Amino acid sequence: MLWCRGGDQTLFIKKDVFESNNGFNEEYVVMEDFELIKRLWKKYKFGIIPKSVLVSARKYELNSYWQVNMANLKIYKMFMKGFHPQILKEKYHQLIKHPKEINSQPLFK
Repeated sequence: MLWCRGGDQTLFIKKDVFESNNGFNEEYVVMEDFELIKRLWKKYKFGIIPKSVLVSARKYELNSYWQVNMANLKIYKMFMKGFHPQILKEKYHQLIKHPKEINSQPLFK
């Protein structure tokens, strides 16, 4: 099962495992970690490292915790149903605001 296996949790994968399985599928901009895990799950055992990591919280600066998690759930369900990576990306960008998009917009029109 892929629930709670990617995204903000951070993945540690041995380089040889990553490379021998062709790394991330570059078609995916969203859910790339889940797509990789889905392939690796069949061959490797996963474990949880009982340590904390620091991850970026940028998306929470512009979106509520609830909004981000509901968007993640929606995209996860779409991924599991086999939606194309481009559709996942477009839907995700509709559901939450992204700092890069806001910073790249002109200040004056």
